[in-house]
Amino acid sequence: MRENEGAEKLELLWEAYRRVTPEPEPGPNFMPELWARIDASRSVSWVGPLKQLVARLLPVTAALILAMGAYIWIPQFRSAGRSATPDAPYVDVLAAEMMEDQQPAVWLTKGEEQRK
Repeated sequence: MRENEGAEKLELLWEAYRRVTPEPEPGPNFMPELWARIDASRSVSWVGPLKQLVARLLPVTAALILAMGAYIWIPQFRSAGRSATPDAPYVDVLAAEMMEDQQPAVWLTKGEEQRK
C-alpha cells in the first residue's frame, strides 16, 4: 500500500516538474546557449582566479621545498663520514683532533686491562 502512495506522489512530482520546466528545443545553438545561461548564473568573484593561481603554484612550491631540503640535507650526509670538515662546528673539529691525538684504540685497550 505504501509503495503505491510513494509511486503516486512521485508521478505527481514529475507532472509538476514538466509543467514548470519547458522541454528545450534541440538545435545548433543549444549547447552555446546553455553554457551562456550557466555562466550568467555564476557569480563573479575574485576567488576563482585565486583558486587557479593556487592550483598552479602548489606543485611548484612543493617541488621547491623538496629541492631545498635535499640541498641542505645531502651535504651534511656526505660530510658525516669525515672527521673534520670546514663546515663542521668548532666543537666537532676539536673533538676530532683530540681523538686523533689520544689514539682511542690505545686507551680503550688500557681500560679493558684495568677491568681484569
